[in-house]
Amino acid sequence: MAGLDPRNLGGVRELVAYAAAVLVAWLTALLLRALLRGSGRVAEPEPGPEDVAYLTGGPWQAVYAAVAALSSTGSLLAAGGRMHAGGPLPRGAGEVAAAVHAAARTGTQVNLLPAHPAVRAALDRAGDRLRGQGALLSPGRRRAMGLTTVPLFVLAVFGAVRFGLNLPSDDSAAAAASVRSLLTLVCAMLALVTGIVVAVRAQIRNRGGDRLVRDLRRRYTALEPRRNLSLAGNGPAAATLAVGLFGTAALWTADPAFARAADVPQQRATSGGGYGGDGGYQSDSDSSCSTGGSCGSS
Repeated sequence: MAGLDPRNLGGVRELVAYAAAVLVAWLTALLLRALLRGSGRVAEPEPGPEDVAYLTGGPWQAVYAAVAALSSTGSLLAAGGRMHAGGPLPRGAGEVAAAVHAAARTGTQVNLLPAHPAVRAALDRAGDRLRGQGALLSPGRRRAMGLTTVPLFVLAVFGAVRFGLNLPSDDSAAAAASVRSLLTLVCAMLALVTGIVVAVRAQIRNRGGDRLVRDLRRRYTALEPRRNLSLAGNGPAAATLAVGLFGTAALWTADPAFARAADVPQQRATSGGGYGGDGGYQSDSDSSCSTGGSCGSS
């Protein structure tokens, strides 16, 4: 039975096979995620300003863009972290802006807006439109992309257990066994880290959606925050696109007093294909608008 002693397991051949398995699992995860994203073509017509904000940074970005549109016309005022309607809904305002304006009639906070039933419904419809046009990945594909990292995490657990079983004891503290155990732990850590890195790259746009966002940013460079464009007087659509494409930095640059009074977070949109660690809006996951609902996750 000495051959079944766990401390005797983990030879060089097994270590090499384990390292190869980690590498194959990582490459397979990347390949499958690339295939699941697909090339994609966004169907006509081109998404409206609020849908562009949603495509760029998810539900939260669409809310911030709607807030910017309303504040640019004086239809939304803020004080002490609360917002309230300051005038009628401006002409040309989008569906999300209309819902935000309705929610603000009784006073609200910006971080509570996505949980408001009317706002959440408008955001869900925006997400549905973008998925219908082929710009956003379906929830099924996103779940499948998440499952591609499971083998990496399984291998990480396997390596950690094997490391524990192969720890040299007082009666078998061979240097070679110690080195193999250490290398097994290193491989396990690599599997864990690569699994986490791949998992947090929460890509929810397909490549067609990425191309559309890049094209729109090039087309509307005049709306970049560094241009110091005044959002007031350019219409709600321009304000929506400015924040939708380039983040709330556009609102903070154009109207810092309102942004501060409304507790709008400072962030900027980047060029990745998701709303999380892959780039895009920095703190959204497309299905976590608030504690109160799905907000575009269906």
